[in-house]
Amino acid sequence: MPELKLKAAVSTGLFTIAHPEDLATVIRKVGYGLTRGTSAIEIAGDIPHEIDYTEGKEIRSIAEKQGVDLNLHGSLTIPFEIPEMVQFREAQDHVQKSLKSAVYGGCHYVDFHACLHFWVEMLTYVGARLEIIMCDWKGRFISEILYENDKLRKLFIEKYWDKYDSLILGEDIRAVYYRSQEEATLKARDLLETGQITEEELGVKIGEIHKELLEKYTKEELEKKMSNPLPEKRDWYHLGKLRGDYVDACWLIANYLFLVKDPIWEEMIKMYKDLMNRYKYDPNDDYWLYNAWKKAEDTGDREFKEFYYGTVSAKFLQGHLMLAAQWMSGTGIFKEQYPSLPKIIENELKMMKVPNFEEEYNELMGILKNIHIAIENPDARDPREAGRYMLWKSKQIYVAIKQTREELKKEGNPYWDKMMMLIDFEHIATQGIDPNEELADLVKNVPDVGKYIKCIHSNYPSPMHSHWPIELGDDRIYRLLWILKEAELGKHHTTYILFERGGFKDPFMLAVTALKLMIKFLEENVPPEKLPDEFYGVAPHGILSEERQWATIYYHAMDPLKGTLKVPEEEYTFLGRAAVEAGKRPEEWKKEELR
Repeated sequence: MPELKLKAAVSTGLFTIAHPEDLATVIRKVGYGLTRGTSAIEIAGDIPHEIDYTEGKEIRSIAEKQGVDLNLHGSLTIPFEIPEMVQFREAQDHVQKSLKSAVYGGCHYVDFHACLHFWVEMLTYVGARLEIIMCDWKGRFISEILYENDKLRKLFIEKYWDKYDSLILGEDIRAVYYRSQEEATLKARDLLETGQITEEELGVKIGEIHKELLEKYTKEELEKKMSNPLPEKRDWYHLGKLRGDYVDACWLIANYLFLVKDPIWEEMIKMYKDLMNRYKYDPNDDYWLYNAWKKAEDTGDREFKEFYYGTVSAKFLQGHLMLAAQWMSGTGIFKEQYPSLPKIIENELKMMKVPNFEEEYNELMGILKNIHIAIENPDARDPREAGRYMLWKSKQIYVAIKQTREELKKEGNPYWDKMMMLIDFEHIATQGIDPNEELADLVKNVPDVGKYIKCIHSNYPSPMHSHWPIELGDDRIYRLLWILKEAELGKHHTTYILFERGGFKDPFMLAVTALKLMIKFLEENVPPEKLPDEFYGVAPHGILSEERQWATIYYHAMDPLKGTLKVPEEEYTFLGRAAVEAGKRPEEWKKEELR
């Protein structure tokens, strides 16, 4: 069996939680992490632009001298999953700032949570925009996918014509209204004159015909405008662009992915075979998703919504990661239209008149060349939202990462194999599911998932999300690691097994020792049911061995007497000449001699 490439790691913790002095700057964070005795440190970023060139140079030097790997937990406020143009741009801005921080800090990976929000119909608009500009996974206004796909446009016009008619057509809707009103009046009078209706029925008949014609002509005008090949001609009325709806935007994206059989859709279908059988999945029925969504809404089917929102969010995550990879490599829109990360770093170094510019720039480019992006399953901050996050299942994140890799590889982007997963045991638990069940489902669907995993946040899987220190002999954590080890974890590349610091008085205790023991026995291929006494710390040479415990007892045997004894001071004593010459007074010796 090939040697596993596993490294024990710790996170520094966040300054903004409890404001501890030892985390007040990124240099202090690294210094504190160095005292934990691991070979890797994940810097918990309080803000996306936390590491600038100056501090980055300092911590790179420290890390090199101490022989530790540095990594970065990027911004915690990135709404990857939201189909809204302003939030899309803000998300990408935070990604870019975090990546630049990671390069300056000499980091091997930067970690982002897969999503920030729960199902969009649950949004209370706290921290989210009330009126939104609907967009696709490339950040384009939603009208682009409606133009590109005839089937989607037809479905949208049929189901949403009366909601978006004036928002798309603007003032032109008046002409449609008057035209249908005029024609309805003429047709109804013809019916009156031919005796098919009475005078009393005339008003009602005009209303009925007007309703039919208004729908017909509105749909025709919508089709004409939305399918126009000239972008300026198919542009929505300005209020329509500003008054989008979160739920409708997700509906449009989901139906587009279904109708074009997008690779992410096809891969997600495989992950939910039982669900698809229950809903009688029919890829040839253009209305299948519309009907399935309606059924799920009516019955409150959480699993279907998990699949539905997970698919939409995976596509958006792919879009963001594609842009990030292009920004790092100076390709796509960053080739000429916008400055790439290498160009930004070059400009900043020149602006600061950095000595040895070429040497510094080449070093940073070497870091950038090898940096990974790791996507982590998010935690549910409120138990009411557990299991209802847009993108939280490990198999969903795997789909997004796998398909992003394939798309980047097609482009020839050098970062295609740098897109990775990060699994957090505690976060799984906060979503209301046993991590054993979650990981078993993941490995069942992806037997070699270890090749996509860069790091494990291996804290005890408590839904309380307490970051309680790992204890010696915690075989529950070992069993979770073993599930992933059997799926090739650590076989293909360096993988970090990390403890995330909490906010306790002694936030680490024996966590690092416990982690190192776990890694040792994973490397020795010891199954959970055959773990030796050493794992539990009770072997003769273990940290909790009987010999060590007796030594501790003897050493502290007199501790209960501290502060309870009184000893009379001696009147006469003496000091050596060296002590007297050094300024020691006999009176001081009286008080210290018998202590």
